Formats: sequence, C-alpha cells, structure tokens
Amino acid sequence: MRTLPLAILLLLVAGVAAKKKGKGKGKCELVNGLSCNSWKTLEPGSSYTIESKTCKNGKYPKKESCFWYFYVDGCVPTIHCDSIDIKGNGKRCRGDKLTLSSMSEEEVICGRMEDATFSLDTAEDDFLTIEFSTNRGAEG
Repeated sequence: MRTLPLAILLLLVAGVAAKKKGKGKGKCELVNGLSCNSWKTLEPGSSYTIESKTCKNGKYPKKESCFWYFYVDGCVPTIHCDSIDIKGNGKRCRGDKLTLSSMSEEEVICGRMEDATFSLDTAEDDFLTIEFSTNRGAEG
C-alpha cells in the first residue's frame, strides 16, 4: 500500500493578514480550496486543498459545520496543515474543532499548531471524512 500525501492547507487562523478586508461581522467567504460537502477520490498522486471560510474580520465564522468526504483508493492518506488556530477546549475540543475520521479511527484537533501532519488508519477501500465545526460563540 502506498502512503499518499494529502496536502490540505487549513487556514483556520484568527488573523490571516492577506484576507482581512475590514472590521466587524459580515459575510464570510471561501477564498480557496474545496467547497463544503465536496466528494473526492484519494488515489496515489492526488492532492487537495481545503480551508475554512474567512469573514471580513479575518476570522472563521461561528455556527459553522463543513464536511469534506474522500473515498480512499489504494493509498494511505496523510493530512498536512500549514497552520491551525482553532478555539476548542479540553481533550475532546469542546466548541470549535476539526475532526478527521475513517471507518476505524477518529482524531479531534483544536488549538494552535504550525506545520502539523496527521495520518489515520485507513483500509485500501475506505472513506476519510474531515469536518470543521464551530459553536455559537464568537467568530474564531
């Protein structure tokens, strides 16, 4: 079985300078990457980018739930995040979190990290689901 690098750029940072378009609450948009509820096949050589929506204040939106679904075909996916800044609390990341799950494993991620890599135990014919969810608190 081949290990597949799934390059996923998760810009869930609280203040991405290049994306700040003003202050205060307002419309949040997806700037780059796959849209929510996308279905893709991961096979040797494939690479995808996902990121959260970004609000005008440079933060991610509150009350957000976004899923990306991947069918795994003959590889073991590796998820690489250039930067993560997710406001979650505790071991299970109550509140805002990023959840990676396959049919046999789940990993919940929050906090601040740079250059982080994750790999889940997946069978050759498996599914990988990535979910970014936020609570009703303030924008991240």
